[in-house]
Amino acid sequence: MAQYDFGTINANTKSGTGLASDLNDWRDALHSMHIGSSAPSYIAAGMMWIDNSAAPWVLYVYDGTDNIPVALFDTTGNLSRVLVDNDRDSYAGYSADDVMTFVIAATERLKVYASGINVTGDIYENTRPISSVVTELVSTSSVASVESSQVGSAYTNMRLLVKYTVPVTDGAVLVLRLGSSSTAISSANYTYSISGQDNGTVSNARSTGQTWFPIMTAGVSSSATSASAVIDILHMNSGTAYPTVHYTSQYINASGNQVVTRGSGVLTLTTLVDQAFLLYSSGNIASISATFMEVR
Repeated sequence: MAQYDFGTINANTKSGTGLASDLNDWRDALHSMHIGSSAPSYIAAGMMWIDNSAAPWVLYVYDGTDNIPVALFDTTGNLSRVLVDNDRDSYAGYSADDVMTFVIAATERLKVYASGINVTGDIYENTRPISSVVTELVSTSSVASVESSQVGSAYTNMRLLVKYTVPVTDGAVLVLRLGSSSTAISSANYTYSISGQDNGTVSNARSTGQTWFPIMTAGVSSSATSASAVIDILHMNSGTAYPTVHYTSQYINASGNQVVTRGSGVLTLTTLVDQAFLLYSSGNIASISATFMEVR
């Protein structure tokens, strides 16, 4: 502990040896920024001191009433963190060269690299969430389908980002189903469907009794090609009984030599939905990388 205050020096009683000892102890306190496991007993407004009672160290400034945290010092990793709250679990700092992190309530929410930004959790405009990742998954084993978690009540739309998906069955078509509480809806809930445009050609309406909505119209090879898609689902979980689906996608044809762009589609339902399911028209999914995002 390097804290010391020599009080008021009485020149009539203080010896030269005693003064030298006082000044040496004061120098040690001053040079170490009054480091100790608690605030110095002689603390005054405007004084800065370091609390080393636990790791990481905390730099405080005293405002005359309270000790205000200014920065954290990780003496093991040789890192500094600033903008600290009272319980030390919210701060900004760096975790590596050219990488800044922002931690709130002990959770890293924002990481800024030279090449981009990573965000964990919801993105807000004022107090309204804009988007949030519901489910993010990568599957390299055969599965019948993949599904999102349920969209939260604060959101009414979902965006699906799909890449590197390959079917088990050669020529199968990637399709979308909607549902709620991990249950896909039945064909009876679909009242009307228009498939929009495929490379400039209007597609046929959905077949009677069909429980899915095609994201592509040509099948994908199980051995050489993969499908990618961006799918927007509007008006989910919005309090209306008639959600409308809009989607866009592109994929590689079965021959693996052409990128096919599918336009938009519209689907009207008789029941409220808050989940999305991806599967193939026949057979299982061999592999897939999918991100399901809630969007306001």
